[in-house]
Amino acid sequence: MLLWVKGKLGQGYSGWQPYAAWSNPPRDTDDTLILASGVVVTLPSGKGDKLSIDDAIGPMRDLIRTTNKAVRITGLSGGGKTRIVQSLFDETIGTHPLDRTAAVYVDTGTGPDPSATAMLDRLLAEGRRAIMVLDNCPSDLHSALAGKVSASKAEISLIIVEYDIRDDKPQTTEVIHIEANGSDVSDQLLIRRFPGIGQTNARKIAEFADGNARVSLAVAERVEEGESLAQLSDSQLFDRIFEQRNQPDENLREHAEILSLVYSFSVTKPEVGLDELGSGPVG
Repeated sequence: MLLWVKGKLGQGYSGWQPYAAWSNPPRDTDDTLILASGVVVTLPSGKGDKLSIDDAIGPMRDLIRTTNKAVRITGLSGGGKTRIVQSLFDETIGTHPLDRTAAVYVDTGTGPDPSATAMLDRLLAEGRRAIMVLDNCPSDLHSALAGKVSASKAEISLIIVEYDIRDDKPQTTEVIHIEANGSDVSDQLLIRRFPGIGQTNARKIAEFADGNARVSLAVAERVEEGESLAQLSDSQLFDRIFEQRNQPDENLREHAEILSLVYSFSVTKPEVGLDELGSGPVG
């Protein structure tokens, strides 16, 4: 509530938001959760059962309410993780939603002020009930905050969305994995965002993107009114993403092809024991 009031007064903390449309849909578009088949959720029960979004919402809410550990939401980029987390607070979906007035959200990649660490310390010191949602959270920050939450007796729930894929410490983290099998969600999202694109084009793009919503939307933005993609190959669709309305650049493409052959890039000295390649030089 404090975040909401400060935002209305023009005094909001930089980057921090109360409950809102965190997935950033375009203004005046339908933002209801798409419950298409193909998206499955695996809960940290140890059984490995794969649930539909509809069936998983309730258990996810219960887990966040009851655990003293951080809850990490994993899955490929473009799989709708942020939108699913947003739905946990939505009264129109299922029963017993999380308290939206306790939600505190930030995309850690935007350089929030105060920092995520300072915000958590403040909430812990004040003994406030809060549900912190950290999007794009790097692994070192995740580990530090998860440790603080698990060691605290305060009523703070911590949800981590999409950060570096590394092993978690089961003592401090519960892991929920979301994956999209097929293109149904992307197909419906395209029709919603681009009503004039047509069902055939939407299906073609969604299948090309293999269910990745971000890739699907990037291709759809290049479709001209009345254009049909039925005869385009995957290579031609890829060109649309790569060139982004610019002139073809063979030199740039050659460099991109070379870079795509490398499994991993390390731009800083890796932490001890975290070198993904294990041995040899890391470029």
